[in-house]
Amino acid sequence: MKSVYIRSGLALLCAATLGACGGGNGNMVLGGTIKGLTQPNMVLKNGSWEAKPAATDGTFRFAELIADDKDFFIEIAKQPDNSHCEIINNRNKANTYTVVQTVVTCVTDSYPLGGTVTGLAAGDGSLVLANGGETAAVPAPATAGAPVKFSLPKVMVGSPYGVTVLTSPLGTAKNCVVSNGNGTMATSAIDNVTVVCK
Repeated sequence: MKSVYIRSGLALLCAATLGACGGGNGNMVLGGTIKGLTQPNMVLKNGSWEAKPAATDGTFRFAELIADDKDFFIEIAKQPDNSHCEIINNRNKANTYTVVQTVVTCVTDSYPLGGTVTGLAAGDGSLVLANGGETAAVPAPATAGAPVKFSLPKVMVGSPYGVTVLTSPLGTAKNCVVSNGNGTMATSAIDNVTVVCK
């Protein structure tokens, strides 16, 4: 009879201290935070478990519930399209604190945005082009009318861009017109924007 009481006591002790008895009841959500994700098709894994966050998600979670004190190791099984992500705090024993501490930080690929300006002459001064808050000054060429290459800061894949004339060349009556200046950044540099000044 005494052994029955001892066994019952041990069972209660195990229930109260799940980790000490090598497992739990699988009642915790395993997940974490995502920063900078803008592209689809990322896959995260914990053993055979999979999570597939959508682009722009700020968090992730696995559908399966993890038990207290069970080991977890979350990995990036597939990088999102046109991006590179890194992961930290992804390996531990599960408890109330560790199951939400994983952080995935992503950087979307970006490419140059540029093109050619024609019609400027020496003495015209600089033409200033803009894409949103980013600007580039295009100096006049030494030879009148010679084409001048310009480049604006890189733009993330999937982001819209719109090149405009912010400031026309000082001291001239020239009107500068942009062509091919609007679009969405693809997976290679854009270098076909043209600006003609007359």
